[in-house]
Amino acid sequence: RKSDASNSVKAYRTAWKQFFRWAQTAPWDITPRQAQQWAAWLSHQGKLLPDGERVPLAKKSVNLKLAALASFDHYVHNNTDLWSPDQRNPFVAVERYKISPYDSARFPSDEEAQAILAAINRNNLPGKRDYALLYTFLVTCRRSSEILNLKWGDLQPSNSQPGNWVFEYRYKGGAIKKAVLDEHCYHAICEYLAAADRLETITDDEYVFGRVKQVDHLNNVTSDVGRPLSNGMANKLLKKYARRAGVDEQKAHLHGLRHAGARRHVWQMKRQGAIDYDEIKDLLGHGNLAITQIYIQRVLDDPTSSTARPVAEFFRGGNGSASHFTTKEAARDKTPISEESDGPAG
Repeated sequence: RKSDASNSVKAYRTAWKQFFRWAQTAPWDITPRQAQQWAAWLSHQGKLLPDGERVPLAKKSVNLKLAALASFDHYVHNNTDLWSPDQRNPFVAVERYKISPYDSARFPSDEEAQAILAAINRNNLPGKRDYALLYTFLVTCRRSSEILNLKWGDLQPSNSQPGNWVFEYRYKGGAIKKAVLDEHCYHAICEYLAAADRLETITDDEYVFGRVKQVDHLNNVTSDVGRPLSNGMANKLLKKYARRAGVDEQKAHLHGLRHAGARRHVWQMKRQGAIDYDEIKDLLGHGNLAITQIYIQRVLDDPTSSTARPVAEFFRGGNGSASHFTTKEAARDKTPISEESDGPAG
């Protein structure tokens, strides 16, 4: 809780409950062998489907649950005297899966992201809010909690880029940082707030992206400014517009918008001459430059080769014909080559 990461709190609490329900043992009696057995169980039948069938849990999820239990034991050793400090942490001995956090990254292309935004009906209050929200996600590349929990008082005019704005957000670990809000995003937000009759009266402690609810049977709507839009609801809205635009729903998640926006930033930098890794690091809020470089290489950037074309043309032949033969005899020889020998078949 010290990091104000509600999703992590929920995930860790779930992992603890699952383990102790499975183990049926006291925390101080857990053995390394039991921890190994639990990891194996998770890997084979750790996920319960709605029909009652059990299937393997994703490798990333297995690692998260092991980390939760290892963290639990570590916390007890450091903060209590419930059991001997010499007792070994049983979950440290369990080998984790070696996975890349970016291996399964799927996100919309530039055209798909544009299509999702175009699918939003901006002639009503919910549509104006949804457009401002998703457009801001794409341009700022911020994490979901940083935009959904945005308050009006967090926004301030930019001193270095007139017309743009900056906003404060709470980074992992609780640190307060700032990010750029482009003027187009700001105008979209103001258009939504004006439609909600909030622009002239909104206070600094009100959430920007409040919930929108029906208030009568005539389809009039109003904003519920007391609560921010939840992560789950925002993802549902995104998937709705993805379906409307004909975009694969597997790509329609808020983190996918972060990927899509960041890739466009990288493309724009390459077009201007070079990638500024420090600027991308600040844009994404990464802890260090190495993470940003790996992220760009594995997710955002396609590989390039300055020598591929001349090498291909060299081996293709001097006249540029893919079917060029050096002799008439070679051209006439169409005999297939056997896989069992080095010479012609038959």
